[in-house]
Amino acid sequence: MNRRSFLGAVAAGGAAAAAGCSTSSGPDSSGAASDYPLPSVDESAVDGWAATGTQSSTFTFSAGPVTVEGYGRTRLYEDAALRETVRAETLGQFDRPLAMFFATRVSLEGYLNAAIEPMVVADRVAPRIRAKFEARGIRRVERTDTRSPTPDIDGAQHLAFDGVYPTPTIEREVEIPDVGTRTLELAGGLLPIHAFTSVWKPDRNALLLAGGAYPAADYAKRDTVSVSGDGVGDGVDVTASVSLDLETERTRTELVALAETVS
Repeated sequence: MNRRSFLGAVAAGGAAAAAGCSTSSGPDSSGAASDYPLPSVDESAVDGWAATGTQSSTFTFSAGPVTVEGYGRTRLYEDAALRETVRAETLGQFDRPLAMFFATRVSLEGYLNAAIEPMVVADRVAPRIRAKFEARGIRRVERTDTRSPTPDIDGAQHLAFDGVYPTPTIEREVEIPDVGTRTLELAGGLLPIHAFTSVWKPDRNALLLAGGAYPAADYAKRDTVSVSGDGVGDGVDVTASVSLDLETERTRTELVALAETVS
């Protein structure tokens, strides 16, 4: 699963769900949306996060015979420091994005700009966000209560989701004197994931969406293999374990801090 793609798609498609009419999105290289401004994000608000790309999207909001065009620009970020820590501690076998942030600015063009309200967007975008979780490999996705802290943004509506993320199998061959080589395998599992999206309107001609996804629990695995008997518990056993502090509270605090800088 490419969570970078997931978050970009959520951000790009979110505002379109409010009207449910039409949307198109893709790399931030061409098209009408690329002529509109990207959201501003104060990257100095946190350390260890890296920009991973931008995307653009176009939307059509319809109400009877009148339409409002929306032009979305998205910035994507990853907690590069956390990813590198986990990669190093698992000898390179767990190397994928673990915490992501996005910020989207949707510029509105039309007569009904004032009618596009954050509450309406939030209510209608929730099913689309859930579907994009599932399409990208996040399992057991459920809308849930908003956790604290939430971004302190005037007029913002907040959405929250829980899910689980499949983790890779981690293997390590060890040489045991007088026995030979044995493979210790830490089977993959399901890592709890939490995500939030905040939606607000800085002025009548724009919508802003910001949020992210991050591990909701630490990662721990343990495996025991027999090296001298017919099975575990018979003779000499060797146990391997991995325990990773995924800094859940820190990560959420930093995601919230980033969201509060978006304009």
